[in-house]
Amino acid sequence: MKSAAAAGTTRVPWQETMPAVLYFDLESTGVDFAEDIDITCAATLLVEDNGDRRLLTWHSDFAPKMSGADLERLGGYIADVCRRATLVTFNGLGYDLRVLATAIQRAHAASALPRDLAALAHSDRHVDVFYQWLCEKGYYAGLSSFLSANELLQKSMSGEDAITQWADGPLLAKQAVLEYVSGDVECLRQLYELVVDAKGCFRVAKRTGKKTHWKVPSWQSTLESTGVYNRKKPDVAWLEDPPEVHNVRRWIAEYGVREADPC
Repeated sequence: MKSAAAAGTTRVPWQETMPAVLYFDLESTGVDFAEDIDITCAATLLVEDNGDRRLLTWHSDFAPKMSGADLERLGGYIADVCRRATLVTFNGLGYDLRVLATAIQRAHAASALPRDLAALAHSDRHVDVFYQWLCEKGYYAGLSSFLSANELLQKSMSGEDAITQWADGPLLAKQAVLEYVSGDVECLRQLYELVVDAKGCFRVAKRTGKKTHWKVPSWQSTLESTGVYNRKKPDVAWLEDPPEVHNVRRWIAEYGVREADPC
């Protein structure tokens, strides 16, 4: 099941040179890949190159998890639209696309979509804001740290609240989760367009509250981010337990997709 809402055709400067963009986010029953993770709902926001917008929310009539048929429809929509549009996510390479591919495979073992999504995840058609930061800086950062620092739209709840409200809440609580996931793709759009126009953005560190500027001459695809990381790995000697960047994309090999370095 999906629902749609369309906005007007106001054009902003970055759209003079940018193609269509599809923003994507999902909500699930957890984050531990050692257990089966079910998808409860998702949102996509397509911004056409003429400024038209189409927001879709995806769920299975508020069921505890999305059905196999609805997962196929969601995955098929993303794969189809991204033949002509750039996919933009926040940790889509390491989480959202991985969860979606895995859920579809569990539901339909013969489906070709999981491999298509794995190929899209690490490709020149996907910009993952989280992954670009990770490859450049060598450590994690949350979406909220960018939103608050740049006075953009704020997240309406936490991911943990979304899990609880969808599982245990009444219909109104589930509708609030749909508003939350829809708000996340709008937050992502605002951040993405800000950086396109300003060539950078600010970030506030959660632990220290320190505000710093992240210079971003251009958004990079996940392939390009991997190339940047491989050519010049960031200095993370100050971290006690730095992230293993290659682990973020390692899962794509399970679907026969090679971790190709573009350079």
